[in-house]
Amino acid sequence: MDEHHPIILCGLNARYVHTNLALRDLAAYVQTHWPDAPAIRLAEWTINDQPLAILRRLYSEQAFVYGFSCYIWNISQIRRISHDLKKLCPQALIVWGGPEAASQASHWLTCEPAVDLIIRGEGEAAWLLLLQAIQTGQLADVEKLSAIPNLSWRDPVSGQIRENPAGPLLDPADWPFPYDEEHLAQLKDRIIYYETSRGCPFNCSYCLSSLDKSVRFRPLSQVFAELDLLMASGLQQVKLVDRTFNCQPDRAFKIWQYLIDHAAKAGLTNFHFEVAGDLIDDRTADLLAQAPPGLIQLEIGVQTIHPDVLRAINRPARLDRLAAQVKRLRAADNVHIHLDLIAGLPGEDLNRFAESLDWVFQLRPQQLQLGFLKVLPGSPMHDTARQRGYIWQNEPPYEILRSDALDFSDLIHLKNVAWLLDVYLNSNFCDRAFNWLTGQQERPWQVLSGLAAWTAGQGLLDRPLSPAGRCQLLWDYARHSQPELNGDNWLATAWRDLLRLDYQLSGQKDQPAWLNFPENNDESENKQLLRRARDHFRQNLQQAGRLRIERLCFDPRVWLESGELRKGRWLLCLDLQPNRPAMLDNCREDDLY
Repeated sequence: MDEHHPIILCGLNARYVHTNLALRDLAAYVQTHWPDAPAIRLAEWTINDQPLAILRRLYSEQAFVYGFSCYIWNISQIRRISHDLKKLCPQALIVWGGPEAASQASHWLTCEPAVDLIIRGEGEAAWLLLLQAIQTGQLADVEKLSAIPNLSWRDPVSGQIRENPAGPLLDPADWPFPYDEEHLAQLKDRIIYYETSRGCPFNCSYCLSSLDKSVRFRPLSQVFAELDLLMASGLQQVKLVDRTFNCQPDRAFKIWQYLIDHAAKAGLTNFHFEVAGDLIDDRTADLLAQAPPGLIQLEIGVQTIHPDVLRAINRPARLDRLAAQVKRLRAADNVHIHLDLIAGLPGEDLNRFAESLDWVFQLRPQQLQLGFLKVLPGSPMHDTARQRGYIWQNEPPYEILRSDALDFSDLIHLKNVAWLLDVYLNSNFCDRAFNWLTGQQERPWQVLSGLAAWTAGQGLLDRPLSPAGRCQLLWDYARHSQPELNGDNWLATAWRDLLRLDYQLSGQKDQPAWLNFPENNDESENKQLLRRARDHFRQNLQQAGRLRIERLCFDPRVWLESGELRKGRWLLCLDLQPNRPAMLDNCREDDLY
C-alpha cells in the first residue's frame, strides 16, 4: 500500500443526503493511532447510482484494499460490485464490514469468493491491526491473522472459514470523532451522524442490537465539546445513532439541557434522537417543552399496543406513560415527534394492527412511520418466525411475506396504508385536510383503510401522482365515501375550501380548476369583493410581495389552531412570494363594508 495504491472505504447510502459514520470512524481511528498509515480515501454513492459508474471509479483508484460498509439496503449492490471488482483487480483485497456482513460472516465468505475478509462488530481496532498486517506483508501469516479480533477469513492452507474471537471493546473516551471544521463545512447540507453511546440495554427480538448486552457511554465532557463544534457548523441535521438515547434518563437530560442552553449556537440545526417514550419523565418533558422549535426531534418506537405482542418480542413498554408524555410534547408543539409501528409482529392480525394504528394516529405525531417486520439472520426473531410458520424474503431486506396472523394480501393493504401516510401526513402535504377527513369517522382506520382500498381499486398506485393529483385523490374519495361532502351544503363547500387552502399552505401555487379558486370566478360581485379585499390588505401589508385573496366559509385561524370548522364568511390574504405560500392576514367579508 502506498499513495499510488491507496485504501478505499466505500459506502452506498440510501439517499444522497445521508453520510456514513462507520467509514469515517475507521479512517479517523487509523489516522489517530497510525499517523504514517497509507492514504485512506472515502468514496460514497447512493444505492440508486449505476453499479458500472461506481465500478469505473473504484477501478480507477487501483487500490490495494477496498472496504465496504454493508447493510440490508445496500448489500445487493455491494455483492454485484465486489464480483466485478475482483475480476478486474484480482490482487486487491475486498473487505466487508457492517451489520449485514457481520451477522452471517461465514455464510458470505462461503458463497462470495470475491470477498477476502470480513470484520464483525466494533471494527476500529480490527481495521487498524489488519491494515498493519497487510503493510508488513503478514497477510499470509496464519498466526498473525488469528490474532486480529473480530476477523473472519479463509485459512490459506485448508480453505476453511475461520472466525477470530471478539476483542475487548474500546473505551468510550477512545471512540473516534471523525469531524473537523473543514469536513463539516463540506457536509453542511447533508445529514451528519453522531454517537454518544454504543449498545442497547433492551432485548427486542427483531433487532440485532439485542445481541449486544453492554451499553457504554462517552464522557459528557467530550460530548459537550463535540456538540459545540456540531452546533457551530451550520448543519442541516445531526442524527444521533444511540440505540436508545435516554436509557440513562439523567444523562439524556443533561445533554438536552446543554443543547437548549446553547441553542443560539445551533442556529437552524436539528438534532434527532431515538428514545424510549416511557422513559421520558415529567422533569424531562418540562425541559423539552422549553426547547426552541426545530432544535430537537424525537423518534419513538411504539411498534404495537398489545401486551401479549410486546411480550412475544421481548419489548417491555409502559404505554400509558408513553402516551401521556407524547401528548405533553405535542401540546408544547416545539419538539418534532416521530412514532413507529411494525406490521407483522407475532400474534397481531389486521384488526389488532388497526387498533395499534388508531392509538398512535390519535397521538397526532408529525410523522407516523409504518414499517414491516424483517427477519434478520442472527436475530432471535429468526427462530421465532420459523416456529410460527412465517415466510419471508430469502434475500435482503428479509421482509416478511406472511406472518402467523397476516397473509400477503393483508400486507399489501398495509403497504398501501403506509403509502398514504407518507404521501400526506409524513410529507406535510395537505396533512391538515387529511387529519380533518380521518376525524369525520369514529376511527382513523376507517378512513385510512377505505382510502387505501379505493385508491388501489382506481389503479392510482401504479403511477406517480402530481401534487394536484394527490389533492384530488382526497377530494374524490371524500365525496365517494361521505355523501354529506358531495352535495350542495355548507359542509361540502367547507371541505372544498379547506382542501384548497391546505393545498396552498403545502407549497403549491397553481390553481386546479376543480378547486374553484375565487380569482378564477368572473362573477362581478366576486370580482368587486376581491378588489376591495386586495386594497384592504395592501394598506396593512405594504411590504408584501405577490398577494392572493381567498374566500372561505369558515374562520381560517380557528381551523388552523384547533381543527374546528366555525361557520363564517372570511377573506384570507396569502403571500405567494416565498417558496411556500404564507398566510398574512384575514378578515370577515362584512368588515369591508
